[in-house]
Amino acid sequence: MENTHFCQSCGMPLTTEEAKGTENNGLKNNDYCKYCYEDSQFKNPQMNLEEMEKAVKAHMEKK
Repeated sequence: MENTHFCQSCGMPLTTEEAKGTENNGLKNNDYCKYCYEDSQFKNPQMNLEEMEKAVKAHMEKK
């Protein structure tokens, strides 16, 4: 059984390489998703927990 990794910021499953965030050298990051982390930086570093919950809920409702 394979262990599934999840984004340490939003909880998204990191089941594919495409879902993973990137470092500034182009390598994939195994801790954060592409929606939270890109080029070695968080996309919205000022986001608090309440804002993250709203963003994740809105994204899930679209799916």
